[in-house]
Amino acid sequence: DLSNNIKENYITAAYALIDTKNKTVTVSSAGHWSPLLIKKHGSIFNNWVKGFPIGWIEDGTYEETTTTYSTGDKFLLYTDGIIEARNTDNKIFGFERLTDYINTNYLTNPQAFINGLINTLYTWGEMNQSESFHDDVTIILAELS
Repeated sequence: DLSNNIKENYITAAYALIDTKNKTVTVSSAGHWSPLLIKKHGSIFNNWVKGFPIGWIEDGTYEETTTTYSTGDKFLLYTDGIIEARNTDNKIFGFERLTDYINTNYLTNPQAFINGLINTLYTWGEMNQSESFHDDVTIILAELS
């Protein structure tokens, strides 16, 4: 029972189920930044239901959102280390900069997309690649078929 054991801390999580037979994606989020469905024409679907972090509410329940996708759409999972990356002026990278990056690079193959995003974070933060980010930076990008 996490609500009795984590006290003032909490855990965020998100899960996604990709059904390739029916071409659907189902997502549930517990206080975590929601995954993004990047449509092959460039629009971004981000209308997933959001829930409280795990441990905030005893016996909390979490809802799911399901949407359809098309072959060639991309599905992006990421940690808050991307959104909360800071530059030398202590400003966060933010969700808007992430979506700007997506809008410019959505046609890029997944590996180049991820490498480019990491390089963008380093450049924006005025860091060299031997430095570590202050929080974890995890990116998973899947091209859907």
